[in-house]
Amino acid sequence: MEKFTFSSALMHFQNTKGPGSFVWKWLLTAFIAMTLLFGGSMFMMFDMMASFGITAPGQTVPVSNEEAFAFIGRMFGTMAILVPLTVVMMAVLEASALRRYIRNEAFSIRFGKDELRVIGVYLRWILMGLLAMIVMAIVVFIFGVLVMIVAAGFPMAAPFLALIFNLAAYLGLLALAVQFAPASAVTIRDNKITFFEAEAVTKGRFWPLFGAFLIPIVAYYVLSLVLQLLLMMPVMTSMATQNDTSFTPTLFAMMGLSTVISGNAFAFIMLVNLGITSRAAITDENWSGRGGVVAETFE
Repeated sequence: MEKFTFSSALMHFQNTKGPGSFVWKWLLTAFIAMTLLFGGSMFMMFDMMASFGITAPGQTVPVSNEEAFAFIGRMFGTMAILVPLTVVMMAVLEASALRRYIRNEAFSIRFGKDELRVIGVYLRWILMGLLAMIVMAIVVFIFGVLVMIVAAGFPMAAPFLALIFNLAAYLGLLALAVQFAPASAVTIRDNKITFFEAEAVTKGRFWPLFGAFLIPIVAYYVLSLVLQLLLMMPVMTSMATQNDTSFTPTLFAMMGLSTVISGNAFAFIMLVNLGITSRAAITDENWSGRGGVVAETFE
């Protein structure tokens, strides 16, 4: 039976049995979806800015309270459309990849029970995030009081304590993220919404998982940063030299292009990360299906 290792997890998406066209079909579908979503979002944003009278260079248009409230209402209305649409799109893409990686199913795009289960996992992530924020707020308050007490006697120690606290907080959140990362994969594997059960899948595998996730995520952020610098620097330089800070069509075109390319890069990183979590799910020693046909999608 296959084993879970850093290299097998990271390259998991490349080693599917059956038609090798799955990866390209999925990526093409994801690229089209990301382009439509992010490109459409940028167009809608520019359209809202244009209606607010701040797109032409040097143009200043008095805005009444009614117009301002109308703009805010339109912005929230747009978000009310884009957020659910994004959630559904991500769930459809994620479930499609996980079905292939875990169940050895052919490429398919649909909205059914699997996608609803994945959305259920998303909701659990949101609840966990809210709980983490509440806990962090309480800890920050207690730690803040401690820092003030220490700073009264040892002023130089306060910055170091704050640094240690921030590092501990970020590392703790990172550990939780890695620990429950396979939740969607376990959900598709078991045909029921799971979240905390994912902890059993990651037990004893934290560092291989962390390393496998780290490489594509760092690569994505570096690519995004370079892309933004290449696309946005000429526009920002022009705005600075002309003393013009308006939202011009050129600026939004560059922002839109950067967003679309970043979104497409994110789709590839998403596919890699889903392969990592799938590999962890199907190599779970406590899984009753381990060793069966379903678990042999990858060699």
